[in-house]
Amino acid sequence: MRINKKGVSPVIATVLLVAIVVIIGLIIFQWFRGMTQESIIKFDKN
Repeated sequence: MRINKKGVSPVIATVLLVAIVVIIGLIIFQWFRGMTQESIIKFDKN
């Protein structure tokens, strides 16, 4: 019995793409969150 491996590659590619997008989204979210907290601290001092 032969196993058809043609469907495995697109699934792996999709999972990797989703993982990369989620990681990039989390990095941007953390950066934006830090920037807003810095802005709040600066405006509170004035």
